[in-house]
Amino acid sequence: MTILEVKINPFIESIESNIKEGNWYSALTLALTLPDICGRLSTPEVTSGKRYAKWFDEFVGSKYLMDDILGQRHIFASGNDFYALRCAFLHQGESDISIQRAKETVEKFKIQAPKVIDGQYSGSHNVKIDQYLMIRLDIFCEDIAEGVKKWVSENKGKTDVEKRANQLVMIDNNSISYNGVFIE
Repeated sequence: MTILEVKINPFIESIESNIKEGNWYSALTLALTLPDICGRLSTPEVTSGKRYAKWFDEFVGSKYLMDDILGQRHIFASGNDFYALRCAFLHQGESDISIQRAKETVEKFKIQAPKVIDGQYSGSHNVKIDQYLMIRLDIFCEDIAEGVKKWVSENKGKTDVEKRANQLVMIDNNSISYNGVFIE
C-alpha cells in the first residue's frame, strides 16, 4: 500500500462510517473538504478555488450533469458551484451560495438526509428547480468517496503526490499518554 493510500483511506472510511451512522454534518463536512485535499496534493501551485473546481469536475462532475436526447448538456451543478457550497457551509454553516463568487448554475442547495423506508435509503437527489439543487447526503458523499478512490488509483506512486501526501495528518489510535509521556 502506498503512502497516498495509507493517508487518504482513513478519510474515505470516515465518510463511509458517517453515512452508515447517519452522522450527516460530519459526512458533509468531510465530503466538501476532500476535493480540497486531493486537489492540493495534485496541483499545489493552483489556487484553492480553481483546483477544487477542476478536481470536482474531473472526478465527480459527471454525476451532476446530463445529456438529453438532443445531445444538449444540462449541468445541475459544476465544480465551481460545489466550491461555493464548500465555502458557504464550512465558513458560515449555510447552503445558500448566492453571494459566493464561485457559483455558476445554482443559488442554493437543498441538502437532505435520506429517509429510511423498509430498511432502504430513499429520497430525491440531483433535482434542480430553478436555481435550487436538491442533493441527498448519502449519495453526494458516496459520489465524493468514489471520486477520491478513482483519484487515488490514478495518483498512487507519483513521487510528488506521495511526498505531499506524507504530510497529511494521521490520527494515532494506538498510543496512550501517562503523565505526558506517550506509550505505544
